[in-house]
Amino acid sequence: MTNLHAGAGSTGGPGGRELEASRDALPQLFKRLESALTIENEALRSRSFEMIDDHIERKNHALLELRRAIGKLSEDEVRARAGHLVAGLRQAVKENHELLQRNMDAVRSISEIVRKSIQESESDGTYSHEDAIARGQS
Repeated sequence: MTNLHAGAGSTGGPGGRELEASRDALPQLFKRLESALTIENEALRSRSFEMIDDHIERKNHALLELRRAIGKLSEDEVRARAGHLVAGLRQAVKENHELLQRNMDAVRSISEIVRKSIQESESDGTYSHEDAIARGQS
């Protein structure tokens, strides 16, 4: 079960050189993605959103590079070359997910407050429950 191209075991052919380069770069690509996630996580934690677009672009680029490199290798080869880095990357991804979820929840809460505020400011009170109680009609 391998995804390797013919002749990839040697460095003599063009495919072999490309594969060798991706093998050598694989640990670096894992580290680059983990680093991009760590930087983004720190920005999210500190609520420093000025450069968030740059952080997201860096993360997406690192992920794209890693996916391209992994696509040329078997699962066993990835595990052998960078398996020791998976735990750190997994933790960074988990933390990134939690921080993004927390931020999305906050945005939803704020937008709900704004929506209610706009709705109340546009209402004349005719159909509000509070207005009916104030008039003694419940």
